Amino acid sequence: MSSKPRRGKPWTQIINDFVLPPESLHKIGKFLVATIINEAKKEHAKQRGRRPGEPMGLPDAGEFYDSFSYQILNNQIEVMSSWPGFEVLVEGKEKYPMRWLKSENKKPLIVPMREHGTNKLIFRMAPLKVGEYWIHPGVAKHTFLEKAKEKTLEEVKRLIIEGLGDLLQKGDPTK
Repeated sequence: MSSKPRRGKPWTQIINDFVLPPESLHKIGKFLVATIINEAKKEHAKQRGRRPGEPMGLPDAGEFYDSFSYQILNNQIEVMSSWPGFEVLVEGKEKYPMRWLKSENKKPLIVPMREHGTNKLIFRMAPLKVGEYWIHPGVAKHTFLEKAKEKTLEEVKRLIIEGLGDLLQKGDPTK
């Protein structure tokens, strides 16, 4: 009989090997998408007093909220948005001149724009004076994605603790 203590797996290996079951990953993915939408709606509600010339806010369109989805890849949750220019909403963009909308030949340059979420067309005219450009007000940096990630991390911690509790109930995990 040996007097050496018997060793099992180190705790770090157990934690690194810990994998949430697919059902839990889907629960987290659904929770994350729902939380992103909820945080985006909260942020949109705060921007209602925005004045002309201030950075653009979040769109208030069902299509924007419906653009979020998730998928499970290699035991990781990947969140996607099909919204055009989504990265700009998250990162923000400073004011900038829209040089391509300058009327060159002293003729009005008419710019058709579709109102988002509807089929309504709006026609605007670019400035006639040489050297003047429309100045895009920029896009405000939005934090709804970060807030949703923080709230989801709290949910993940709860699920991991629950999963580790189940693992420990099965017996000594170091063996």
